[in-house]
Amino acid sequence: MPGVSHGGVVPSIRPPRLKSPPRTQLKSAEDESSKQSSVGLITTIKQRALDDDDKGRGERTYVIDDEGEDYEQEGDEYEDDEEADDSGASHVSSGSPDDLTDDDFDTDLEVDEEEWLNPGKFDRGPKGVKKYLTSCQDLGIQPVTYIVKHIHDTQLIMRFHGLGPVGMKALMEPLEMNTTIEKLDLEGNHILGEGARYLSRVLRENVYITELILTDNKIGNAGAKSVCDLLCRNKTLVYVNLTGNNIDDSVAETFHDMLTENTEIKTLVLRQNNFEDRGAQLFQNALNENDTLETLDLSWNHFRPKGCVLLTEALKENIGLRYLSLSMNGLGLEGAKAIDEALETNCTLSELDISYCRIPLEGAKHIASGLEKNENLQKFNIGYNPIGAEGGFVVLSGVERNESSAIIQLDFGNLMVRQNFTTLQEKLEEDRGLSVMYGGVILDIPRFRRSKTEPWMTTTQKDPVSRLRDFVERAGYQLADFMRSLDRDQTFTVSKTDLGAMLKGSDIGMTDKQVDVLMEQLDKDGNGQIDISDIVEGNQEVMSRRDTRRILASTTPDDDGDKEKQLLENAMGDLKDFDDDC
Repeated sequence: MPGVSHGGVVPSIRPPRLKSPPRTQLKSAEDESSKQSSVGLITTIKQRALDDDDKGRGERTYVIDDEGEDYEQEGDEYEDDEEADDSGASHVSSGSPDDLTDDDFDTDLEVDEEEWLNPGKFDRGPKGVKKYLTSCQDLGIQPVTYIVKHIHDTQLIMRFHGLGPVGMKALMEPLEMNTTIEKLDLEGNHILGEGARYLSRVLRENVYITELILTDNKIGNAGAKSVCDLLCRNKTLVYVNLTGNNIDDSVAETFHDMLTENTEIKTLVLRQNNFEDRGAQLFQNALNENDTLETLDLSWNHFRPKGCVLLTEALKENIGLRYLSLSMNGLGLEGAKAIDEALETNCTLSELDISYCRIPLEGAKHIASGLEKNENLQKFNIGYNPIGAEGGFVVLSGVERNESSAIIQLDFGNLMVRQNFTTLQEKLEEDRGLSVMYGGVILDIPRFRRSKTEPWMTTTQKDPVSRLRDFVERAGYQLADFMRSLDRDQTFTVSKTDLGAMLKGSDIGMTDKQVDVLMEQLDKDGNGQIDISDIVEGNQEVMSRRDTRRILASTTPDDDGDKEKQLLENAMGDLKDFDDDC
């Protein structure tokens, strides 16, 4: 009767682990292996009854068909009871499955169930290499030696090997059958959208690869769609890096759909792409629905303040993100205000990077306000923002005022700070173990007066226009005429080089060093051109101040108020009157 023996029911042999009696009790079944038929797997078990009374040794053979049923073939009977040897160890000679334990079985055969049932679909030996070499031959390309050597490693890391889309196609069949690779890194292979499509087809049913890196492959929007389609089907991938692939807003909706459907992916890196404010809106909506994504890197994209505000507002509702990077985007003052509100309500984010985001000094107080109220953020990067030394001290003070702050690392980039910053930083480092990174310390060096003042730097030291006018008039020129004589192209500007050369070549009592200092002060914006209107307006202002002081000094308290007002207005004049007078 199938499945029944004299000694009881024999346990079924099912994958993925086949067990047999201890090796000391097995007899070779090589002669029987040739008798195996295509309709079933024949397992020969020859169990010897061990006893001290030299009882007969019985053996049985069982056949397990394709449906898992077992039946008994002819053989000798064996003793059903359990005997103990001299050492006290018992040996199972028969009995029900309840009487058998894992220690009673031993085998070298431990295979995956899927591979045991379908061995033709798997390739653990040189067969995968042969398939790759055959594919390369069919496609007319040179095989990559690295692939041949490492196709069966747990990590296939081949960066900048120049695969291209055709090389990716040659890898399709070996990758489809591979069961060992867990990390696939193809950075810088220029596989393009076509190669991404080949790869996505291969990985749809792959349950082994968990980490996929396609950095700098220029897969574009077409390739991004293929990857998103892959992630909607494959729930094994938990880390995907698509840095530097020219992906823009036209596929942002595809990423939105993928993030709302896939709840297994943990890390998504999209830095150095071309997402803008429309994409920011879709990412915000996705983050409001996806609470399993832990790391999102959107740095070095094209988000303006509006887009950055939308992404930051997502932190109010999201309870899954642990790391967010918006570095090298246009956060600005509006984004700093949004960061304040987000840090106040978010209770899961542990690392935030807003470096290179054009946050001004005024935005520093909003950042400090958010840090003062947040109790979960651990690492914060605000480096390379124009907040200045004062802004850096304000942000650090916000951390200091929060006694429940969890921050352990604060990065200010290359920010130059003052002594008050370092004093507070050392205090926080000692009390809380806070690590602060910054550029250096600005030394407060006192200014000393010159022991001997040059005659030309007395009354006009802080007024370069007056200094120039005095020297020009002393040489017998009118300032406006002198400046216009140098304006050869009628642009109302004078080259700093031309003016300097004129002054150095004229006998007006200024040394070359003095002329150089004067030119640096007149060139306010540093573009090498001196605006004549600025000089004329400055000269008018100086003259007006002198005339005003002279009129006020000559006016008595009994003078009529209207008359004094009129005299002041006449003294101030306007630019047109000044040009006419000159």
